[in-house]
Amino acid sequence: MANPYDVDARLAEGRPAIDDVEEYIAACRRLGYQHRDLTMHVAQVRDWYGSEEGMDLHALEADHATLSVAASAAEEAARCHADLASALSSAWSGGGSAAAHQFFWRTGEAASAVSAAVRTAADGAATLRDALWRAVDARVVATETVEDRSAAQRAEWLTAAKTVTTGVGDLAAASELIELQVKPFVDVEVGSNWLAAMRTAVASINAAYDAALADLASAPRATFGVPGDIGPRPAGYVRATDAQGTAMAPVHTVPAAAAPPALAAAAVPAPAAMTPAAASSGPAPAAAVPLAEPAPSVPASLPVAPAMPSVPSTGDLGAGASSLGSGISGFGQQLADLIGSLVGSTDEKLPGADELTDPTDAEDEPAADEPADDGEPVDPTEDDEAKPADEPEEPSEETVNTPAPEPLPPAEPVSTPVPAPAEVAPAPVVDPPLEAEEPTPCEIAADELPQVGE
Repeated sequence: MANPYDVDARLAEGRPAIDDVEEYIAACRRLGYQHRDLTMHVAQVRDWYGSEEGMDLHALEADHATLSVAASAAEEAARCHADLASALSSAWSGGGSAAAHQFFWRTGEAASAVSAAVRTAADGAATLRDALWRAVDARVVATETVEDRSAAQRAEWLTAAKTVTTGVGDLAAASELIELQVKPFVDVEVGSNWLAAMRTAVASINAAYDAALADLASAPRATFGVPGDIGPRPAGYVRATDAQGTAMAPVHTVPAAAAPPALAAAAVPAPAAMTPAAASSGPAPAAAVPLAEPAPSVPASLPVAPAMPSVPSTGDLGAGASSLGSGISGFGQQLADLIGSLVGSTDEKLPGADELTDPTDAEDEPAADEPADDGEPVDPTEDDEAKPADEPEEPSEETVNTPAPEPLPPAEPVSTPVPAPAEVAPAPVVDPPLEAEEPTPCEIAADELPQVGE
């Protein structure tokens, strides 16, 4: 008999009997015998018998030995841990001792679970090895039993089977022998008893594997605790101190001086935003057109709003500007001076005082320090004519016949190039008609300007 756990050697002992059975089945199939588990193909009998060829039970034996050593070491470590826990309890008392004892107890339970799982794996390897060996041995025993039962007729049956399969010899006598003796033997001993033994061996092998896997899966899962922050951190773990450090991290800010020019220009309000609402109600002056463009495109040398305070204030204009109101007359003088500096003369007409002056402001804020009889009342008809500022009106016949000062031609651009007003404003602005006998605000401001320094 072969050495224990040598599968190939044990199967080789039953190979001669399998060869004889294959000869019997081939002759019976030649004569019309059919069996789904024996005659479907030539090697079907060999497949039933040799399904475990190449199985290395010595590997399972080595695994069993290794796992047994590991289980013994784990059991020893668990015993040492229990002894240390007992010594700690006797040497330390109090609340901290109780907490440490609980922690050591949980660790000891996990160590015992590990040692038990390793011992289960070692025993499972040994059990699986023995079960597989028994299944292989049962195959060989069943095959040898079939051969023993036909030992007396073996030589005669093999000769008749070869005659039927090859056609050499007395084919009629051989066929008769196969029909009367070999077919019943194959149908009963091989098709029933031997196949049953092969199926039992396959079922035993599958059951052995399932039992081993079930034993491994039934072992309790061991979990070793880690006290506090000692040990590796799981993925995504953030300590409380780390979270506080992240929350208190300083936020870096960029000074306004270090910002890009485009951002700095966008952050500074445009000078046009400083224009009062009363000034925007009338026709827009030509000098204010370049200010409507984006701030980065305005040349640096253009006059901007900070230079306007150099013009005398409302109180310095004298009594001649009292008819324009306390807050609007000063702005009209500043606007007249600004246009005069760009055009070269202050004779060009500006919009009427009724367009620059809000009647409600003039009523709510009377000039207390200026005589009331210096100004003349504003004709309400002019106010009605100046309201539709968006659409210029055609001058009436009276206005055409009235001599009016001719507008000066556009002055040459100053050192700083100013965009032509015609490119921005599609239609020229027509001044509303004024009565000849009534002086304009610019004329009043020009008359009062020499008296500012007195």
